[in-house]
Amino acid sequence: MQVQLLLAQIERFKEYLRKKPDFRSLYAWEALRHFQQHWDIAAADFGAMYARSLQNSQSQRLWKREAWYPREIMLGFIALSPDFVRNMFADLFDENQPLTQRMQRFSFCCDALLEDYARLPGKSREDAHFHHAHMLFVYLALRFPGQYTLFNYEAFRRCMQSVGSRNIPAEFEVERFVKLSRAVYTFMQKDQELLELHRRRLDSRQHYLQPAMLLVDEFYQVMDKA
Repeated sequence: MQVQLLLAQIERFKEYLRKKPDFRSLYAWEALRHFQQHWDIAAADFGAMYARSLQNSQSQRLWKREAWYPREIMLGFIALSPDFVRNMFADLFDENQPLTQRMQRFSFCCDALLEDYARLPGKSREDAHFHHAHMLFVYLALRFPGQYTLFNYEAFRRCMQSVGSRNIPAEFEVERFVKLSRAVYTFMQKDQELLELHRRRLDSRQHYLQPAMLLVDEFYQVMDKA
């Protein structure tokens, strides 16, 4: 990654924020605030807590799109085995363990739960649980907003190309994705004008106001479309 190219792209992102700040993208900042307010791994009713944590008044697209509904599937898994799923999330959020291994274990557990879920009376056979890198990074970005961003690989890859990265991580190399994204975020945090342009968009009654790496994903998405 060439620093001068990255700084030039950050300037383009700032110009985008000046001219047409896309308030539609702020649903993620509402989701982050909601998750931070409601997530409690020790909650007596884990299913109700999970449902409260993933709420949004603007958009459900972080956890529901056409033919993609991980939140719904996870609620089914929790109803089937709440303490098992509680432990899955505790493991996913254990920052003392390697990220790749945490994600692999979480998806493996979802594979096992999907088979049990399909055997329940009145349940149709589900072909997928939708809990792979994209959704797992939703959880991670909401739980640790200063450490993770969302995982939209193609936008990330093309952005890395635009800043001269010669050895772009493959889609499965999630730890390298995180490392590069944190490096981008470090440069973004040094730009006070950028941070102020972002802050002006936020509503203190609705959005998460603290610094968060969600801004990195928005940067990737905007630069991908530029």
